Amino acid sequence: MELSANEDTLANITEKTEQDTHTLHQSELRGDESRGPLSQKQAEYFLARQAYMLKNDENKAMSPDKLQDELNNILKFNPDFAEAHYVSYLNSMRVQDVFTSTHSLLHYFDRLVLSGAEGKSNGDEGFGRSLRYAVLNLATLHCRFNHYQQADLALQEAIRIAQEANDHVCLQHCLSWLYTLEQMKGCDSAVLTEDSVKMAAYFCLTYLACLGVQSLVQRGALQGFSAPQLLDAQRQTAVLLWKHSLNELIEISLAQSASLWSMYGKSTMSVQQSQLLLNMNSLEPVNFSVQQNNTEPFTIALCHLAQLHADQGLYAAASDIIKHLKQQFPPHTQHAKIWMLCDLNIQFEKAMNDGKYHVAEPHVTAISALNSTEGLYRKAQLLKALNRTSEASKVLQRLQQLCEKNKNTEMIIRVMLATAELHWDSCGFSAALPLLLKALALTRQHNLQRLECKTILHLAYTQLMLGIPEQALSLVCGVLECVLAHGALMDKAKALLLMARCQVALTASASEEHRLTDPEACFFSKL
Repeated sequence: MELSANEDTLANITEKTEQDTHTLHQSELRGDESRGPLSQKQAEYFLARQAYMLKNDENKAMSPDKLQDELNNILKFNPDFAEAHYVSYLNSMRVQDVFTSTHSLLHYFDRLVLSGAEGKSNGDEGFGRSLRYAVLNLATLHCRFNHYQQADLALQEAIRIAQEANDHVCLQHCLSWLYTLEQMKGCDSAVLTEDSVKMAAYFCLTYLACLGVQSLVQRGALQGFSAPQLLDAQRQTAVLLWKHSLNELIEISLAQSASLWSMYGKSTMSVQQSQLLLNMNSLEPVNFSVQQNNTEPFTIALCHLAQLHADQGLYAAASDIIKHLKQQFPPHTQHAKIWMLCDLNIQFEKAMNDGKYHVAEPHVTAISALNSTEGLYRKAQLLKALNRTSEASKVLQRLQQLCEKNKNTEMIIRVMLATAELHWDSCGFSAALPLLLKALALTRQHNLQRLECKTILHLAYTQLMLGIPEQALSLVCGVLECVLAHGALMDKAKALLLMARCQVALTASASEEHRLTDPEACFFSKL
């Protein structure tokens, strides 16, 4: 949602130049350092093409170093070419170059004002508008690099300038970034988000209103709001998105639906939403042979499919999906971190299932670099498997405190289940019961059906070990259908094994009772 003072500049350039300028290939732009300048139309077309590709399919754009060379050549002959500075800003963001991206962004707005483009169309107000959006873009840049203090200062400045100019649209963009910044800092931004949605709806800013609702749905899912309430809000938002043909938010909505169904333990619905997104035709015009399928929602959908295949033991299929993700989103691209984490989790689980703990150990370090919370959980799993119980317990305690602070309920439940397993290792089955009952209450409160089934299976095993096989078997039978329908292959195997153990325990108990009652029957018959 990065904004510029002239938001449609590149789109207008594309429409204007595509009709009368033939497509420039990368080979046409390469040459020795003494090559001459491009014509104005050639430069505009080249910049529009690269900006479009960077937005919709970064993999098809020129490599960062080659693109920067071409931009430097354009700026060498025309230093005041504002659009070239903006594409340089986008290119620098690809490689996480904070200095060059900041430098290019500021030069873009400086040149925009110097060129008089804003002033000619809007009078003196144009200069103020450029300044407002320049500061707002600077805030988004700092958010991207996790510079929270600088982002907050820039946002406050943008809000001040927008208030002085009575620019309600800019203020709503500032408010949407303000609640985003609060979320990134781990603070509760529900009130800010609700205010943003109300004001955006009041000013008929459909994009910002729907974006705010999606943020509220995501927050509500993590905090245990009613699943029907969240899904209904998402459905109503989706209707509005299709009505206004907001393609970008439609993709986000479908990816969010897939994530929600996956969190709720409905793997079939998650697959359906992911496939719907992957097979959806873009509502926007397709230019420069870009199909607009290299965005974050598509990454998330493919990662869901990879994880679901891995859960069913189809590691070859999961590997093919990850391989496709590597091609579509190379490691240097913006969304590569998503599939990297998914790939590492799959490899870790496979190594743990195979008992190859030495292979799983380096994956823990890599996971921690991408997601510290997930890394701590995987570390605890590995330590438990290596029988380093005390170390695993300390890691789980630290992780639970962190998750309670961040209100990460799903991870809290997983930590409780792992802690109960540690109690099993020390034969503390009675100590595990309160933890499991608390976890069960949380799963039901937050509609986490998959974790609820896992918790009930843990309870059943605990009761079996405490000598209550009848109750254990009853619990297993109660969740077996759900586990077989939506559970991972490992969960299915564990459930069936536990059921068999309960039945064996009941048979042995019945046989023992029969053996003890035989002498009694004999004695009574003699009476």
